[in-house]
This record gives sequence, C-alpha cells and structure tokens, in this order.
Amino acid sequence: MATVVALEHERGKVAPFAIMEMKGKRFHIVATEGVSVGDKMYFGDDTKLNVAMTAGAFCTIENHRKESEQTVLKLPSGQKRIFSSNVRAIIGVVAGAGVTEKPLLKAGTAHYLRKSRGQLFP
Repeated sequence: MATVVALEHERGKVAPFAIMEMKGKRFHIVATEGVSVGDKMYFGDDTKLNVAMTAGAFCTIENHRKESEQTVLKLPSGQKRIFSSNVRAIIGVVAGAGVTEKPLLKAGTAHYLRKSRGQLFP
C-alpha cells in the first residue's frame, strides 16, 4: 500500500503526476481521475485492471497467461499487445482527459496547434 504525498504538474504534459511513498521510498506515477493528497493506493495482481496510457486513453486486459506470466492488452486502436505480468499498471482513467474537449476559440490557436503536429490549417 502506498500513500499519495503530492500532486505536481510536469511541463509539457497534460496529465499531472502523483508522488507516492511506500515503505520509505518515493516514486512517481501518472495521477488518475479523483486522486488527492493523502489517498491510499493498493498494488496487487488479483483484480481486473484497466491500464491507463495517456490522458483520457485506456487499455483493457484481454487475457492473462499464468504459465508464461504474460498479459494481453487491447489498446484504444483495437490492436492487441503482449506485456509481462510483472509491470506496474495504473487503475482508472488518467487525470486531465478533458483538455482536448476545450474549444479552440481563435483561428490562430488552431493554426499553431496543427503546426506543432506537422499538419496544415485549414
């Protein structure tokens, strides 16, 4: 069991990250929706998990192979990938998911957003 010590913003990323403390050691994970300072997080392998990858996106566990210790995940694109069962996963939806739902009020804002991704506007 780990405790959330602080929530911080990382420059250049949409999702905030949580500083966790477990057994005297601190580590960083991407914060999930609804997490606050002082919350407790549990780690285990007996629950059905959704693995959050980026802000608002999630993966679903399709299959778990106990003999080879591998897990098959279905990505948001529909593609399936095989991962080791010993990796750390985040349960829940990553915080900051609504940032892409904000309307672009000016044409210049849309222009520079598309330009940063190598696209043309309009």
